[in-house]
Amino acid sequence: MSKMLRKTLEPLFIKNKVNFFINGHSHIYERTCAISRYNFNKPRGSCIEDNNYDEWGVTYLTVGSGGMLKNSPIEKNYSWSLSLIKTYGFGKLDVLNMSHALWKFYGSLNNTILDEATIINKI
Repeated sequence: MSKMLRKTLEPLFIKNKVNFFINGHSHIYERTCAISRYNFNKPRGSCIEDNNYDEWGVTYLTVGSGGMLKNSPIEKNYSWSLSLIKTYGFGKLDVLNMSHALWKFYGSLNNTILDEATIINKI
């Protein structure tokens, strides 16, 4: 998601306690840490709570991998990215109950799960 769009939407997401946002376009797949007011923590590849981090936040899911993939390599794995994949694929969200949802990203070539996460409503 672009910085301008995020600056516009994130205050609404925070106000309404949105847990995740699914969007497309980047021609790649990306899943971020839970982000709130541009704060996140991702040491050693996993989001964890620390003294300066409110563990609630919005997880951004970009599923732009159904269209034309860019030929250029992924230039940077940003510090907020937990997963960044350049392949054709699709996502599936299963709402398990009032507080838990299971997200999976599948590669189109052989329907293999390439990324998955449990999204927990902490409110």
